[in-house]
Amino acid sequence: MNTETDLCKALQALNIDDFSSRGFCVELNDKTVKFYTSEHGLVEMERTDEPVKLGDWCDLFDECYEYSSEKNSRCEVWMENGEVLVKTYAIAPNVLQLPKDMAKRFRYRVWSPFLKYLNDPEEKFIDYFRGGTVGMMKAKFKPSGSSNFQIVDIYREKVPRMGTGFVLATPWTMEFIGKNVKETCLANSRNSLAVNKDFNPPDQERQIGICIVADYANVASVPIGTKLPPGHKDTISYIFSRNLGIIRWAHNDSPMDTNHPERHVHKNEDPDKEIKDVSNVQFRLGKWVAFGLNHKRYGTKSLTGPNRGILRYTASKVEEVADQKVTRTDGGVLEMNASFLFDHKNLENPENQSKEWTARFADLSKDAHFWDFELGRVEVYPVVSKVILEEIEKHRDSLSPADRIG
Repeated sequence: MNTETDLCKALQALNIDDFSSRGFCVELNDKTVKFYTSEHGLVEMERTDEPVKLGDWCDLFDECYEYSSEKNSRCEVWMENGEVLVKTYAIAPNVLQLPKDMAKRFRYRVWSPFLKYLNDPEEKFIDYFRGGTVGMMKAKFKPSGSSNFQIVDIYREKVPRMGTGFVLATPWTMEFIGKNVKETCLANSRNSLAVNKDFNPPDQERQIGICIVADYANVASVPIGTKLPPGHKDTISYIFSRNLGIIRWAHNDSPMDTNHPERHVHKNEDPDKEIKDVSNVQFRLGKWVAFGLNHKRYGTKSLTGPNRGILRYTASKVEEVADQKVTRTDGGVLEMNASFLFDHKNLENPENQSKEWTARFADLSKDAHFWDFELGRVEVYPVVSKVILEEIEKHRDSLSPADRIG
């Protein structure tokens, strides 16, 4: 399984947040109405005066629901002979590409990004669609075990690859990727300046990184009384790259392109508005950039110690690129979103869960961390572990019993 390729295909197309606060009616009586939602599974609410029938989409709020005329073209829902039917995408695993333990657990499982695990008692989907192939099927609402829907038919037409990449974000794919992120990050690490300080990266190779500090003292300081080398700056910016580590970025570097990055204006478009170009130091923090390497050849033979890698190179021909992760700044501090495969024992001994938080907090792991494709190893401090565990437990409590089992 190509971990990075599969992850990119899945996550670049995975955008179903609008589905999380909406659901369709699967059961109703005089007093209550039950909706299925992608985020919370089955949600039961008191029936109101709002007209609703089986198969109707509704926007869900804390204490009420409202009929929604907006449909989901990737998840068609209707009522037929008193049953709620759904036509949508599904996929089964290619067990030949999974490790043996995962192949055993996920064999005969069918997954839909909208309906989650599906029952396939007659193996209609599994028999027709090859593992790893996205297919279209029809399911009916019929809760059983860890599934809320049962496959009743399949559609034999070929599903186009374009526009269906989000279906690849399956539990087995995400688990496989999560378990192999560390190995992927550390692959060929000896040819990484972050690990091997004496490695000589190709001068012509473009790198991707993020500006983590816009204006800070230059670590390549010059002793008092020493003649300053040409172009020396007392303060500079710093770029972080997973492959290279920390790279210095001089303040006088000009943008590689004459066209300004997306979200920035040209002078001829709005002459009264300042151009937020990354060549301007105040606009650098949090920007993702592509850059080359300028090798400092003068005096490098005498460089020793753990900082010799960062002292040998500076960034050159820097230009802003699309965000690799969502970033934001707060009081000059850079923050960004990251996600990882949750494993309880990485944050604490699961047996501690029965304790009160006062005692439980003291036993949280002091070495908790996860690995990320862009960031490498990310530390998780106990105060953050506590927030993560509380949110996970809160989410599990909000799930229906069937979803909690799955």
